[in-house]
Amino acid sequence: MDIDATIIIQMLLFLVTLVVLSHALMKPVMAVLEARHQRIEGAGIEAERLVRLADENRDAYLSRIRDARKVAGREREQLLQLGNDEKRKLLAEVRAELATELAHAREQVHAAESQARQALAQDTDAMAKNLVARMLGQKL
Repeated sequence: MDIDATIIIQMLLFLVTLVVLSHALMKPVMAVLEARHQRIEGAGIEAERLVRLADENRDAYLSRIRDARKVAGREREQLLQLGNDEKRKLLAEVRAELATELAHAREQVHAAESQARQALAQDTDAMAKNLVARMLGQKL
């Protein structure tokens, strides 16, 4: 096999073309690919940061909700206690008023009963005589 000069020239031309194309095409393509890789990596880092921020915000939100529920529960208990106290107070007032009215009504009934007994006691003799006379058919 003879190596003649054309093969060496072709090899040199190939190497020169390879170097020129490497600098002219490969470096810009590699730069574009590297920039793309950096953007993707930056977007991934930004996405992770946003996920962490969302988790923190969610945790803070849930904490505020939990605190608000505790406050609302305490306020509800206080309002229930106040309502129960007011109910007991009103019931006591109504019971006292009813007891007073009942005592007054009993006094009135007792007074009316006493008057009726006195009236009946006075009329008992006259009514008994009148009844006996009617039964016997005589007039007195």
